Amino acid sequence: MKKNLLFGLMLSFFVASGFSQSQDASIKGKLLTPEGEIVPFATVILLDGDSVLVKANVTGEDGYYHFAGLEAGSYRVGIRDLQYRSYLTEPMRLESGQHLEVPDITVQADVKELEGVQITASKPLVDVQPNKTVFNVASSVNASGNDGMELLRKAPGVVIDNNDNIILQGKNGVRIYIDGKPSPLRGEDLVAMLRSMQSDQIESIEIITNPSAKYDAEGNAGIIDIKLKRDKNLGMNATLSGNYSTGIRENYQSALNFNYRNKTTNFFGNYSWYDNEGEEFVRLNKQLNGNFLNQQGTITNDNSGHNFRGGVDYFIDKKHTIGIVANGSITNRSVNNMSSTPIGDLQTGDVSEILRADNIRGFETDNVNLNFNYQYKGGKGNSFNLDADYGYFWNDGNAYQPNQYFDPNGEVVRLERNFANDQLTRIDIKTLKGDYETNLAEGRLSAGFKYSNVNTDNDFDFFNIVADERVKDLTRSNAFSYKEKVSAAYASYFRKLSDKFSVNAGLRVEHTESDGRLESSQENQNDRVKRSYTDLFPSGGLTYQMDQSNKFSFNYSRRIDRPSYQDLNPFEFKLDELTFSRGNPFLNPQYTHSVQVTHTHKYKLNTTLAYSITNDFFAQVTDTTGTLGSLLEQRNIADATNISINVSYPFDIAKWWSAFGNFNLYHATYDANFEGVEIDLDATAYNIYLQNNFILPKGFKLELSGWYNSPGIWGGTFVTESMWSLDLGVKKSIWQDRAQLRIGVSDIFKTQEWSGYSDYGGLRIDGNGGFDSRRLRLGFTYQLGNQQVKASRKRKTGMEEESKRIKEGA
Repeated sequence: MKKNLLFGLMLSFFVASGFSQSQDASIKGKLLTPEGEIVPFATVILLDGDSVLVKANVTGEDGYYHFAGLEAGSYRVGIRDLQYRSYLTEPMRLESGQHLEVPDITVQADVKELEGVQITASKPLVDVQPNKTVFNVASSVNASGNDGMELLRKAPGVVIDNNDNIILQGKNGVRIYIDGKPSPLRGEDLVAMLRSMQSDQIESIEIITNPSAKYDAEGNAGIIDIKLKRDKNLGMNATLSGNYSTGIRENYQSALNFNYRNKTTNFFGNYSWYDNEGEEFVRLNKQLNGNFLNQQGTITNDNSGHNFRGGVDYFIDKKHTIGIVANGSITNRSVNNMSSTPIGDLQTGDVSEILRADNIRGFETDNVNLNFNYQYKGGKGNSFNLDADYGYFWNDGNAYQPNQYFDPNGEVVRLERNFANDQLTRIDIKTLKGDYETNLAEGRLSAGFKYSNVNTDNDFDFFNIVADERVKDLTRSNAFSYKEKVSAAYASYFRKLSDKFSVNAGLRVEHTESDGRLESSQENQNDRVKRSYTDLFPSGGLTYQMDQSNKFSFNYSRRIDRPSYQDLNPFEFKLDELTFSRGNPFLNPQYTHSVQVTHTHKYKLNTTLAYSITNDFFAQVTDTTGTLGSLLEQRNIADATNISINVSYPFDIAKWWSAFGNFNLYHATYDANFEGVEIDLDATAYNIYLQNNFILPKGFKLELSGWYNSPGIWGGTFVTESMWSLDLGVKKSIWQDRAQLRIGVSDIFKTQEWSGYSDYGGLRIDGNGGFDSRRLRLGFTYQLGNQQVKASRKRKTGMEEESKRIKEGA
């Protein structure tokens, strides 16, 4: 009944789109310098007859701007960019269905305010652009009180699996960026960081499925860039926010964002504090060697900590800017995994014993990143950007893992074995990165370089608990160090061949040197693995503007995914009495070729057909060890292919009701013969995302959003069942729009639970699980000072792929 209700809502929204109001008119034009050169990447605004912002845009690499999907009316085009003098056209009348081309606008290198213009508008919830999809979190009522991980679950085309892996268009190799730079975390630490981020800190989430040669080649599924909030003009302001949510357990979050800017200097920063508790359940029914192990576990966790970011930009003159940014986090985490596992004969169904085991873990994590940036913007489109970065990650963890074997009735302890371990991870990252752009031969040339140097040390001490004393087990303790140097250079070129055709091409070359060393008391054949390799990563595309309503683009890229640092550590980590985790020093990078074709109709309906093939696909697989044990290990298991089609469409059903729909269908195939184990899995899956916004009387805004994931495959070996969720939220602005109150309920019908199975290497696992997903959320935000403070610069730093490959060590 509940599932039918969700499908009914989805169907009604898509059907209603056929009755949406017609918005077929458009306005386009081009910006030029006084010398007649094109002006790329400048901010252009469109105002209606009441001088209210309709939409903001940025000129493309060819200097053109375009506003589509407009209704008939009076409009003015304005220039609103720090580098150029503000400008506003005379009012112009746009008729229904008209495609108006504005005469070329010549910009002047100066900055003045647009007098008498009040900009009061909100961004669309989802903005589909030619090279990315932007999920504007700040425009979502249901985003209030959500953390970063929960927001990713809501983003179009994004799926989170049972191990908190992020999947985009059916592929796992997603790279997470924060404000244009990758997070220095991966695995459980990345998840903990995303859960510590408040929705009130996040402006938007950008999904880039086919990055150009300018980006590092890491990430076969693309990039998800989380953009933090900024402010708008000269002056001082601050924003205070607080969120509370409750379900099985309670969560608290608060944040302060501030910004001060004058004509030469910009100081900015933010601080957040959080105390979040969570609860999950997991049921895993295993079958191996004629035995069954029916594990039922409850996982509770408590995450608390502080996030901070601060910096200053100094504008030397109109062409030169220098800046320093420091950001980081201090986190304390505790996780308690309590499980009970009846063990018995599979044929008779008789229970022979019951294993009751806990895994109690604690972590203290510090992460600090420093960035120095120099930026030059000269005449005729010349620009140069230089970044020097240093990042430090430190994680001190410990675990206590008691195991008790009871008789079949669960009353008498037959055997008890208890263990403990201490883990210490230290990672240093240094990078230097430069990017240069210039106009060349009626086109745009970009070129750059990057050098990174990463050193990581992992100490793991294993203890047997004997008579309540910790006795170090030298055969299970080790120290693993890993060093990696990557040197890279790239060049890309864009040119508009005619009014209908434009082309871009790029090439990136990366040379990698790595050295992994294992130190332990016992001899290991794989105690040192050294590698040196060079790769070429071409990319390019062709765009065809058939007419005012239809645009086609074709893109190709080759990309790489390197293993995380800890996944290369070959020693075994005991998760519980019968489950081990082990790294793989011989894990090879995986390489992906991707091709996609996109059609855009009337700048609103976007359809993308994509195909990719990944060689040496690696994933975490569960294999057998001993009679009852199972082993978790990353392996290059297969060649994987993926073909997908994605359709997105924003539409207005009524003046008070707007909606956005996104549909993604993909077919994934995994084919291999790995060490005599056959893998032949394929699945056709799809996911749907729908967002509905309602403007209610008395200034209230209501949002109803939902998503559905069909059965599919996670990680190449785990076949999943369907899952879905529906959220509802209401927002009200008060105190002359300086404050906002929000209330909402997430996962109304408590349907956000996973289930599926894996059958690999003689081990069959049927499982299901879920977390505290149905929650009541309350949020409050208050703005202080001038709310038109110019945004601090959004810039990437040089610390790219190397920092985000850090993950939890155990």
